[in-house]
Amino acid sequence: MLMRPTMDPATVDKILVFVRPGKDVTIHDIAKATGINRNTAAKYVIILEAQKKLVLTRMIGTAKLYTAPIHLPKEEAEST
Repeated sequence: MLMRPTMDPATVDKILVFVRPGKDVTIHDIAKATGINRNTAAKYVIILEAQKKLVLTRMIGTAKLYTAPIHLPKEEAEST
């Protein structure tokens, strides 16, 4: 049986409010700002990146920097 990851909508909202277009942040920054564990933040970021709600912009050493896309993913734009 394939397990699908579940995400708390309130936590997703906290992350998406914190990460703004043009503002590069690390997973550590996201975890600190939202009050969640760094490992949990990393899992959420991976899923949000796959959903195109976050974008990997660059790497500095081993740190990955993410930002919000300038345009909403198509399915979100249609629902608003």
